[in-house]
Amino acid sequence: METEAFVYIDVDGKPIKVGRLWSRMRKIRESATFEYDDNWLRHPYRFSLEPALKLGPGPFYTAPAPKLRFWTGMLILPLPNFLIRATK
Repeated sequence: METEAFVYIDVDGKPIKVGRLWSRMRKIRESATFEYDDNWLRHPYRFSLEPALKLGPGPFYTAPAPKLRFWTGMLILPLPNFLIRATK
């Protein structure tokens, strides 16, 4: 099963799409992938969301974990440690 969320930030009162986050469940393991949106990579106010998520094209992966924890609008990934507010 795969779950997808789009990640936005507020810039001057306007929502800007930063990227896409998705997770997949295989057996009892769950992993996640994040990829910056091409428009965000060209945005004048662009910045890295987390040091482990360096600005640039291509996906970032987590190692499969026994379980990722989803809470209301928030995703906490255990490896690497970062917190992203996500909007579906």
